[in-house]
Amino acid sequence: MATDNPLTTAAECATRWGISRSTARRYLAPVRHVDRDPATGAMRYRRADADAARAALPGQGARTDLGSITTVLTDELAPAVRQATTALVEMSPTSPVDRLRAIRKGIPVGEPFPSWAVPTPTGRLVALITKTTWDRDTPWHHTATVQDESLAALVLDGLVSLSDTEEEVPEYYGRRQGLRWAPGRKGRRISLTEKGRSLMGLPR
Repeated sequence: MATDNPLTTAAECATRWGISRSTARRYLAPVRHVDRDPATGAMRYRRADADAARAALPGQGARTDLGSITTVLTDELAPAVRQATTALVEMSPTSPVDRLRAIRKGIPVGEPFPSWAVPTPTGRLVALITKTTWDRDTPWHHTATVQDESLAALVLDGLVSLSDTEEEVPEYYGRRQGLRWAPGRKGRRISLTEKGRSLMGLPR
């Protein structure tokens, strides 16, 4: 692979271009893919070809409709029996701040903000993994799930940060298909920024 024309995926293009992954896939539809990412199975394209395809289509500006995303997955079980099993809750957040509060609301009372963000193979949903205080055998639990666009909005608004590289995540408990832990599963570390902590009323 030539270093002056690296390969890229739809997810990477969406991040670079500041658009949703579905829009990035639309731009990349006419582009012939070179191979697939060995870790995720995502199709990879020559970066120059991807950028040329985007330039050839209208609507290249950054997204302004991230506030219209309406779904966040959260834990709906009673606090006494919470097992980090997620259920779909319809919400209408109007800003990244509302989405952040929705995520925090789905985490058991007294538990910290998630430490890992683990995407599905398609990348459209992201499991948020929290280290709990009440399970010694498997302390890491899947406590909330967000759409990739919602998470991207939080990052773009400076409320959370993601690590630059993927790492193997610790074994965690979770039942949702496509988001369960498996050996070698990778994710990115996630943390609240000072801005995010301030908005949540948490100490810095």
